[in-house]
Amino acid sequence: MPPHSSNKDGFANTKGFPCGKRIEGQYKNFFKKSKNSKKYEEQKELTPLHRVRSLKDVPLEFVGTEKLLNRLIQILNNVTEFAVDLEYSPYNVWLIQISTRTVDYIIDPIPLRSQIRTLNEPFENPNIVKVFHGGDNDIKWLSQAFEIRVSNMFDTWKASEILKLQKHSYIGIVEKFCDVVLSKSCQRSDWKRRPLSSQQIMYARCDTHFLLQCYDELLKRVQEEGKIQDMQEFSVKICGRY
Repeated sequence: MPPHSSNKDGFANTKGFPCGKRIEGQYKNFFKKSKNSKKYEEQKELTPLHRVRSLKDVPLEFVGTEKLLNRLIQILNNVTEFAVDLEYSPYNVWLIQISTRTVDYIIDPIPLRSQIRTLNEPFENPNIVKVFHGGDNDIKWLSQAFEIRVSNMFDTWKASEILKLQKHSYIGIVEKFCDVVLSKSCQRSDWKRRPLSSQQIMYARCDTHFLLQCYDELLKRVQEEGKIQDMQEFSVKICGRY
């Protein structure tokens, strides 16, 4: 296919990764459990809401057509929170990743460049929490590249800083709260390439897949320590910049 063309499932040149297909088995070596962690089934203190979601139990859907984007917007308008991450270079945004409680999404903005701004509806809705990790640059890029404004943002990096956790990185909080050690293999990847490699897709997916779990745990601790106002003030500050 020519550069930036879309396959029948709506994602530009992602051979073998149809919309909604569950694909964890192809990536069994991408991440591992922490050596010091208990088995998931032994974590009796976790409620079903807070239990770590296995990748094999959560569909991954690719969004690369206007029809699929509109469907995703309808879904996001009816949730109370969703996780967000972007992959970008100094010049452009190449992927947008979103996770709800039940599905992981990867959006290819290349064939949707003129339609992505319609995501503004759920992103600007103050009744929906948008969860980022170190979201300052992501929010800046959403505004500058797509005219998407963000309101009611929860930043897990800021929460980890306020709580004085030992590690503030996404890899660090995922290990702490999800007992999973994520791969660093694609940190300097070329995200404009098409087709994306299976490693790139898995890396991008994991950037939001575990984020709501971390949000749950951090929000609980922030509330217990009476720091929720600090988080709200930070949200207003960052979202107000763009």
